[in-house]
Formats: sequence, structure tokens, C-alpha cells
Amino acid sequence: MDNKLIKKTQAHLNSFSDKQRILEELLKQINKDFGALIEMPFKDKHLKTTEEIVQILTPVVEDLQNNSPEVLRQLMYEIDLNESELYYELQGSNNDEHALIAAWMVTERELKKVVTRIHFSDNKDAFKNL
Repeated sequence: MDNKLIKKTQAHLNSFSDKQRILEELLKQINKDFGALIEMPFKDKHLKTTEEIVQILTPVVEDLQNNSPEVLRQLMYEIDLNESELYYELQGSNNDEHALIAAWMVTERELKKVVTRIHFSDNKDAFKNL
């Protein structure tokens, strides 16, 4: 698998001073989008890394990929995962890695949504005078 994707996601999470807050919000966001599909929702787990999140998401993505591709496609649309980026990352990779790559991309996209939401909620007064 292309380790650039993993390193990018890990670097994004690690670049925040309040990493635990970001991780907790990330878990909430993924639980919101994938909760019904995950055997034991993230809220019941004490996860500390993006790798642990991906380990749980990968079999879910793989199951959807194999049994419900239209549901997977709809989920990717709902979380606003860039389809062309996904196809680019999947090119040249082993089919066995597709679910893992997609899980990393989902985690990265959800992380971006969380960070954006936190940034704007913490800085809501910054745009008052525009």
C-alpha cells in the first residue's frame, strides 16, 4: 500500500495541539456516518489512534465493497470523499488493499471535516465584521 496516505493522515492528526479532542470528534463523526454499519459503535470504544479507527473501518468497507457497492458509493458521496482521488489511490494497488486504502481515505476526509468544524466554531467571531 502507498504509505503516503497513511503518513498524511497521521501527520494531520499529530499536527494539532489538542490531538485528543480532535480524535474524540473524529470518532463521533465516523460513528455518525458509519455507526449503523459497525458492529460495536466507536462511542463504545476507547481508541487512541487513526490506525485503530482504520482497523475497524476496513472490514466494514470491504463488506460493503463486496456485498453492497451502491451503499458504499452512497456513503462515499455523503461524506464527500473525492471519487477521482479514491480511484487514483486505488490504481496500481492490489485488490486486497482497496478496502484499507478506502478506509484511510474516509478517515482522512472525516478528519478534515472535524478540523474545519472545530476551527470555525472556535473562531466564530473572526468573521463578524466582514
